[in-house]
Parts: sequence; C-alpha cells; structure tokens
Amino acid sequence: MTPTCRGGSRKPSDSPSNAPPRSKEQNSQTIPDVHKEIQARNDWQKRFRLLKDERYQRTRFLVGQVDKTILAYMNSLPPKEHELSGQIQEQRNNFVTNEVSLPLRPEFRKVGLDYVVERLALERAYLNQFQQLANHPPKGVTPGDVREVRELIASVEKIIAGLEAVQPLLRALPAATPGTTVAQQPPAKPLPKPAEKDPPSSKTEPEAPVSKNWKVVADPGPPPLSWPDKFPYKELTGQHPRLVVYPPGNSAFLLAGVGQTNIQTGARYENLLVGDIRTGKPLGQVRNVGLIANPIKLPGRPALSHDGQLLAFTDTSHQAIRVLDTKTGKPKRQIPIPADQFSDFALFFPRPNQLLAIDYGKKEAGTVWDLDTGKELASFPVKELEESAGTVAISPGGRFVALALKDQGSLPDVISLIDLTTGQQAGEIRPAGPSGRVPPAVSALAFSPDGQELGAVVSYQDTVNILSSVPTLTVWKLATGREVTRVPVDRGNRGMLTLQASEPLQWFPDQKAVLINQQMVTNREDGKLLDFIEAEGEVDAHYATKVLDDNRVLVATHQQRLVVKTVKRSADP
Repeated sequence: MTPTCRGGSRKPSDSPSNAPPRSKEQNSQTIPDVHKEIQARNDWQKRFRLLKDERYQRTRFLVGQVDKTILAYMNSLPPKEHELSGQIQEQRNNFVTNEVSLPLRPEFRKVGLDYVVERLALERAYLNQFQQLANHPPKGVTPGDVREVRELIASVEKIIAGLEAVQPLLRALPAATPGTTVAQQPPAKPLPKPAEKDPPSSKTEPEAPVSKNWKVVADPGPPPLSWPDKFPYKELTGQHPRLVVYPPGNSAFLLAGVGQTNIQTGARYENLLVGDIRTGKPLGQVRNVGLIANPIKLPGRPALSHDGQLLAFTDTSHQAIRVLDTKTGKPKRQIPIPADQFSDFALFFPRPNQLLAIDYGKKEAGTVWDLDTGKELASFPVKELEESAGTVAISPGGRFVALALKDQGSLPDVISLIDLTTGQQAGEIRPAGPSGRVPPAVSALAFSPDGQELGAVVSYQDTVNILSSVPTLTVWKLATGREVTRVPVDRGNRGMLTLQASEPLQWFPDQKAVLINQQMVTNREDGKLLDFIEAEGEVDAHYATKVLDDNRVLVATHQQRLVVKTVKRSADP
C-alpha cells in the first residue's frame, strides 16, 4: 500500500523530504563498521604504547650497561687522579642525559663501539615501526596521537644521527693500553664490523642470575589499559568508601565498601559495590556479606578478579571462603575450611580461574585453588608473614607471588618469591645492608607493569643516627634477581615515612615513577618527590588513591567522593 502524505498519494521516491524513517535493520548496518573503527583505533594506540615502552626498556638497559662500565673505571682510579675522575664524571653525566655523548677515551672504545652498533640496530628497527604507525593511522585516531608518534620519530632520528656521528670518533681512538682497569660488560655475542650492514639483532648475552637456585623469570600480564582522554563522570561514587580493593595489575574495576573503619580493628561491611572506573557505572553489587576487614591489613580483605567478574571473601558464619559472581550475586565456588583451621584469609586472584588464599592462623600457608574444579593446585608455607598491606604482591601474569617475611628481626627482612604453578620457592632476596647493623626492613612490594622487575620500599639503618632509618626505593630485575635501583626516598620535609595504606607501592605505567603510601609521586631514578597528593577527605581518604595512567590517579576529595586528578610528573617548579 502506497503511503499517503498531505496533498495526496505519492511514492516515497517522489519526495525525499517525505521519505519514511530508516528502519532499525537499516540503521544497524553501520554499527559493525563503527565497532571496527573503534577496535582499529584502540589496536593502533596499544601498539604504539607497547612499542614505546619496549624501546624505553631496551635502550635504558643499554645505557645502564655503559654507565656501569664508566662508573667502575672511575672507582678504580687512585685518589690522586681526582681531576681526571671529575672530567669523566662530567662526560658520564652528559652521556646519561643525551645517550649519545660517549666519553672519547681509549678505555671506553670497545664498550662504546659495541653500544653504538647495538643501539643503531635497535633504533632503526623501532624507527621503521613508528613510521608505519604514523603513515597509516586508522580512522578515528586523533591528530594529537599522530603528532605524538611523529615527535618520537624526530627524537629517534636525532639519536641515530648523533650515534652515526660519534661512531667514527670512537673508531679513531687507540686501543686501551695493557693493564688499564676497566669493568667489562657481560660477555657479548660477536658483533659485526661497523662498516657492515647492521644485522636484525646483535644482543648482549643475558646477565647471569644471582644464584643457581634463582628460577624467577619475567612474567608480563595483559597489555596496558586504554583509559579515556576524558572520563564521562565527575565523581565515581556518591560517598567515599572506607574499603577500596583493586585487583592486581592494570584492572579497570574496583571493589568498594562503605563503613566506619577503625585502622586497628577494621569494620563490618554488609554491601559491596563493584564499579567500572572507565565508565563510572556499577558492574554489580553483593549484599549481606557481613564482611569484617581492615583497609591497611591483609587478613580478612576480600579479592576482586582482574575482569571484575568474581568476588571472594571469608565467610565467618559458614566457615568457608565464598566466591560470587559480581553481576548476579550467585555463588561460583565455596571452599569449606575445617573449624580448627579457620582464620581470616588474605585472598587474591592470580588468574581469572584461580584463587590464592593465605592463611594467617594455625596453618600459616598459602593455597592456590582452581575455581572451575574446586581442586587444590599448589600450597606453600608462609611463616612469619607480615599482615600489613603491601607485603604480598602478585606478578602481572599471575605466575609468582612475592612475600615479605621476618627472618632475623621483628620486621620483614627477606623477600620470598613463590611459583604459584608448583608451590615451590623460585627465588629469595635479602636486601643487603651494612654489616653489624639492624637488617633492612621491607615494608611494601609491587611488580612492575611489564613483569620485568620487582620494586620495594626498604628501610636501612641510618649510618649516622642508628636510632633512625632511611627509606629507599629498591628495584630488582626478575630475570636475574640482581638489584638495579636503590635510591633514598625524598619525603619533602614531612618527617618519618610511615606506610599506612591499602596499596603502599604502585608503579606508573611508564615505570619512571612510583606512588608511595598512595600520596607520594616519586621519581624512580633519584627518589625525588615529584608531587604529593593531599588527602582532602577524612584522615584515611588517601587509601582510595590508585594510579590510572602516567599522569592521572583516582583520589578521594573533601566531599568524600572518588574523582580523577592529574598529578605532577616533573621536578621542575
């Protein structure tokens, strides 16, 4: 039947203005295309971030190897050579700053040439990939994104030009005289002559582990999250929750409970809300759980899976560990605990289908459960484990757990790394302090986002005032167990550093800075305080602070709500 319009009957094609509205089927034809565009844009952005971060890590390693060689040579010089040492120190500073100005001395000829050849091969490979991203951005990528890639391309090209200029200068240097003391890098694979075409890869032999018993390896997790440029909300919750739990790693979800918290005894939480930080919308709510937990203690703390789908908590009324679906509130798994072994457990989701339960009671053990079958996968002892938050950390890939244990004193002084696939110890770290003094105390642990390093806040006894301690940011490389960073933490004239936080150590994604005590934005290289996040709400409001990306955090305000804020990442005023 022909549709009727004013003025009589006519076909739809006779008058475009009177055409009937598009049907739902017709409109939906464009939705897959929109989804494809969004996915292509997200993939492009993720690819750029991964390449950028990977390049940073690899180039930092190369610079660090040369810097160690220069430093070792300086330390070998006799005191009378203080003038020469000062000259080399200035050259060293220039190199660490611009990564090109190598010291032009015979002692550094070989290490310098090796560095130039490997760095050139590395930079040219990344330059090619960055150029492909810049020249072929998918629809939806903003001009700002492309501009950032092109700025990085310009930086890489500048470094390549500088390396090509310094390479003939290094070749022209005479070989080091016999007997010269120079600390060499680890043995390297034979490198091609500089005149030859750079091979696809000419990597240095990996550094040897700290001991033959070291079995820890890098354990990367999922790729970094793509956070929105602007969050679609002004506040995430209408009331600041007293209990906030974030899954390990870069998860987009949080678990929040509202109650009157006492930092000594904890509080009772009947209802728990799971929210999506990206959208500000609730994912689900679990009611009538009767949970007793303390935000800065591990025993009794609930756990949220990385994807926000599962919630686990200790149910004292049923003497069991319960795992619930956060969307429906329905049980996923219930793990009964014998009455004589029941206690408050610290719970973690290493992987979506696994639950780690650490028993602080009589058993003093950690157990990994398969949530699909309910079977125990592995167990291990955890004697003398500190209860404070931050003394347990899960690697991004979920394979390892790091535990701060007490050995020689009343505070944790040894780090044990357990392989959760076997329950066996994969490595042990004992922070080294001056002999004859109180052992260093480990008060916070966190794996780096790329799963390559383990960071900790370690306090060493002051060499001048033995009654005080010096907190440091200490980092170890997981592939070897060797210490790669130890810098004193700048407290900004705020007195003693006392860690009381739900997540006392967090990494920023670029791994150039960390957040200590959920308030102190600290530079990784020198420990300088870059920014201090004031707790605008109650005295414990900073417990909710969470690093989102390199420049933003989720933080509580004086209105007792959670909002997204930008932090300062530069030491410049």
